[in-house]
Amino acid sequence: MNVPDWWLIPTAAVFLVLGLGLARWLAPPGTRPAYGSAIVFFVICSVSFSLELLLPWPEVSSLFAGLGKLAFALLLARVFFVLAFDGILARRRPLPRIARDIVQGLAFFLAALGVLHSVGVEPGQLLTTSAVLSVVVGMALQETLGNLVAGLALQAERPFQLGDWVELHPNSGQSGAIGRVREINWRATRLHTLDNVDLVIPNAVFAKASFTNHDRPHQAPRRSVYFSVSQRVPPPQVHQVVMAAIRDAPGLLSRPEPSVVTFAFDERGVQYWLRYYIEDMGRRDGIDGGVRDRVWHALHRAGIDIEVPNRRLELHEVTAASRALETQVAFNRRLEALKDVELLKALSPEDLQILAERTVEAPYAPGEVVIRQGTPGREMYVVESGSLSVRIKSEGGEREVARVGPGSFFGEMSLLTGDLRSATVLAVERAELLVIDHASFKVVLEAHPEIAKSVGEQLLERRAALAAAASLPVPESGPAEAADLVDRIRRFFGLRIS
Repeated sequence: MNVPDWWLIPTAAVFLVLGLGLARWLAPPGTRPAYGSAIVFFVICSVSFSLELLLPWPEVSSLFAGLGKLAFALLLARVFFVLAFDGILARRRPLPRIARDIVQGLAFFLAALGVLHSVGVEPGQLLTTSAVLSVVVGMALQETLGNLVAGLALQAERPFQLGDWVELHPNSGQSGAIGRVREINWRATRLHTLDNVDLVIPNAVFAKASFTNHDRPHQAPRRSVYFSVSQRVPPPQVHQVVMAAIRDAPGLLSRPEPSVVTFAFDERGVQYWLRYYIEDMGRRDGIDGGVRDRVWHALHRAGIDIEVPNRRLELHEVTAASRALETQVAFNRRLEALKDVELLKALSPEDLQILAERTVEAPYAPGEVVIRQGTPGREMYVVESGSLSVRIKSEGGEREVARVGPGSFFGEMSLLTGDLRSATVLAVERAELLVIDHASFKVVLEAHPEIAKSVGEQLLERRAALAAAASLPVPESGPAEAADLVDRIRRFFGLRIS
């Protein structure tokens, strides 16, 4: 073994320890440079030079000497690459994996050419003699090389980055694939979908396809919901109902503001386009579903049917008797619910029937606000089913003071006196409510104005009970307060004050 070859072993050890140690010191916090291949090259280098020294056959020794030099050159190339890209450049802008692989491969190639030249092999002659082999290999790797070039183009243009949500359009051959970019390597791009699986798409497909980046230029993609209603419903009414329904919907951004526009006229009626923005693209399906739920409930409460195409033909015999029976069943259900309302105990059976005929059924979705504190209102609500939360604002913020369920009622002060809402009530789960409005109750009071006194007294008792349950100051409820409240009720409904 030559003495210069022997000294390559400690030289390699010095480069390995100092170079990788410096790379570890320069690397960003939380990262660790890759040491494995450099250690493997050092082991090959050490073993090759040791065998060169121990083996007595010159031909074999020279073979191990060349292998040792090659391993030493590859070791230097790897150490300098790790030092430059995992240490120095990583603090500024990490290099994409595909670019790292190409730079590392080029460094290995140049190192190998240098070793071949040092042992007397001319690289030019080697490339000339292997021209035919290169053509065959190039033809066999045509698709792979295409993916490599496409990957380089993607890295140069940077239409998306790691962590972006990307959606391929159907004309790309992937049928609208959508996922978060997890990896971009020399052959393919890996997307992680909402199905919790990885979708591997060749870079050549990305280079040819059109796609949408939902995180660029802003990480607040716009989502859309389309629905159609009858042409008999005025568009401003639909806009108002829908915008009020999604006001507090979870997952929606307040800026940019949601909007709804009249989009088209077709055989189903008028089509509307609801647009809103979200921040978490990974929750898009749940957010979109919640918005659709709220739109359905809000339109149903307003008596507006969503028009959908129905390809199934069903024949039902609708007669006057069947209609009357259906109407009577709904009426009886409302009447039974009103009989359980404590505030309405003073009403006669005839008065309850009048209210039951004029009462409107209103469904609410979970999380939807029924009334809001500080806003005007002229309706009272009776809970048929579901659970609702009663909240009031205080110095520490909004807090829950009560839960109401079937048989409960709220909003009576606004109905009877026109006062602003004293609390916010929102649905905890899907709730079916009965709505008694000012006009309906006025019909009853005009027919029997004497019941205003008993209703006022019960109203005072309920107000005191609610204040005590919410740990609030209990208002005065003596004869003077009762008389004053009755006068307010009569004035609000336009009744004669005795």
